[in-house]
Formats: sequence, structure tokens, C-alpha cells
Amino acid sequence: MKAERKEYGQTCMEREQNMFVMNLENGIQEVSHTAVENPSECSYYKHMHHCCELLLMIEGDVDFYIGGDYYHLNSYDLLLIPKGTYHYLNLCTITRYENYIIYFDDTVLPPEKFEKLFQSPAVFNIGADYNLLHLFHLLDVYYEMYDKQDFCRCAAFLATQILTYLCYVSRLSAPVIKTHSILVGNILKYIDEHLEETINIDVLADHFELSRSHIQNVFSQEMQIGLKKYVTLKKILAAHNDLLHGMAATKAAAKYNFNEYSSFFRLYKRIFGCSPSSAEKNTGKV
Repeated sequence: MKAERKEYGQTCMEREQNMFVMNLENGIQEVSHTAVENPSECSYYKHMHHCCELLLMIEGDVDFYIGGDYYHLNSYDLLLIPKGTYHYLNLCTITRYENYIIYFDDTVLPPEKFEKLFQSPAVFNIGADYNLLHLFHLLDVYYEMYDKQDFCRCAAFLATQILTYLCYVSRLSAPVIKTHSILVGNILKYIDEHLEETINIDVLADHFELSRSHIQNVFSQEMQIGLKKYVTLKKILAAHNDLLHGMAATKAAAKYNFNEYSSFFRLYKRIFGCSPSSAEKNTGKV
């Protein structure tokens, strides 16, 4: 997780005021409360995770892209981001940015609760829900009060409680300021449905009966990432999930059409900071 955030998540950590950033276990990978007095664009990268993410913005002036839609976030807007979903933050002005983040596995709740957690809308405001805000505040209280071991144990429980609570709240969607085109939406759907096949610009051009240059230009302009890199990231994350569920690394590489295992190995290590065999050893610890 740390390696992934180093490349695709936040850097420039010297600019952050870390209330806490703590790695946990048992389905809750990490909880954090951070603030940046003078945020910089270099601190925020366009990325996707192999785990799910909850982000609660406390303060800031930012636009956020998630799942094809752009939102201008207000204080206490909460985002639920499924694993493998491309997302990023754009700073509108250089003003203080503060948030809570919870990274968690899709096994942390029972399937029926997990489905309710990720019901639409994905972005909504919780500013009037004082019970829920109190749970986030308790994370700060416990961080100041407890030693590291006790804090980790209580933070994992609180994070799970927050996720469970969100299965029951009513939601009013944050206003969408922009959405992707029908073409890009169809491309994203095609990629998700054909990850185990060869996906490149020629395949997409034939399928959509459009020129290669048109598809590449529209996709990169709207998504702010190249088509090839996007497809590669989606395939690597899918392979990682299979590794955690017991699949051998060579089979995962072949399943997602990496013609050379060495290429798969290099890409995987660059994203996760470890070899694919390390994930195989952690089978069952999703």
C-alpha cells in the first residue's frame, strides 16, 4: 500500500501536517487525518487503488474526478471510491486542504452490506449528520489518548463502524459539474468487460468504428491519462486481486494477456513495491 501511494497517490509529504497516518489490519488497511496548509499540484496524482477508499473532505477548494464525473467538493462531502476506479483531485486555489481517508478491502463488510455501502450516489454531504462526524472525531481523540497498539485496534473498529453506518444513511448527491462523453463511457465499460482479452487502440478503433487518433485524443483529454497506461493499470490491479485469492503469478500474467512475464513483473513491482510472489504469500489476507 505504501509503495502504491508513493507512485500514484500523495507525495511531497513535507507539506502535510499529519494528524495521523496509520496502517491497520483485518480489512482496514489504513486510516489517516491530514491537512496541507499550502497544497501543491505535485502532491496529487491521477491514480487507482487495489482497495476501496473513503474520503471525507473537511476543508479545501478542490474539484474531484471519480467514475467519470467531476464534482466541486464542499466541506464535509464524503466520497466512496470502489477499488480499481480511476480518480484524481484538482486544486482550484492554493488554500488549506484537510481530509480523512480510510483505505479498506471489499471483504470488510458482508456482501449485502458492501453492496449497500456503494449504492448511488458515490459523493454526498454528511455535514448535518453529527453522529457520523462524531465517529471521525473519535479517531483524533483516540490517537491522542492511546498508545499505538490500542489506537490501531480502536481505529480499525471505528472505521468499520463508519462504513457500516453509511449503509443506513440517506444520501443527497453532491452536484456534478461535468461528466464524460458517451464515447468515453462506452470505452470504460468495454475495458472493464474485456480485461482478460487484448485491449489496444486498434481493437477499440475496430470495435467503435472510429479512427485511432480520435479515440486516443478524446480518451486522454477527458480522462487525463493515456489509454495504454489506463488499460495496463486496470489489468495489473485485476491480476493483483487474483494473486491475493490464490492464483499463481504466472497464471495471472497470462490471464490478463501479458505476453512476457518479465514485463508483468516489472510493472507489478513498480506499482506495489514488491514482487508478485509476495502477494501470493499473503493469500487470504485481502
